[in-house]
Amino acid sequence: MVTITPEAGEQLKGVLSQQGGPNAGLRLFVQSTCGCGNVGYGMGVDEAGATDSVFESDGVRVIVDPASATLLNDATIDFVNEGPFRRGFVIHTPDEQRGAGGCGCGAH
Repeated sequence: MVTITPEAGEQLKGVLSQQGGPNAGLRLFVQSTCGCGNVGYGMGVDEAGATDSVFESDGVRVIVDPASATLLNDATIDFVNEGPFRRGFVIHTPDEQRGAGGCGCGAH
């Protein structure tokens, strides 16, 4: 399950109301960032497919595909607003906090 902070929830509700239809939600996904096994995380507005997991966190409909679900388990989505150059959503995972995934290829 993914946790959405109240700050991120407020921002996401606004995005979903502007960009999504009645069945839209926040799609979370995992993507490879380099050949050494590091992963990156992404999000977008989408509708659920037949095999997706769908749940609600802080009033936001969240959609995760089966391949991404394990890597996003216990992740937290936050919204940071630290000036004009650091404003947006951040996905934190338990692996990140343990320092896992480093391989020296420069991807984070």
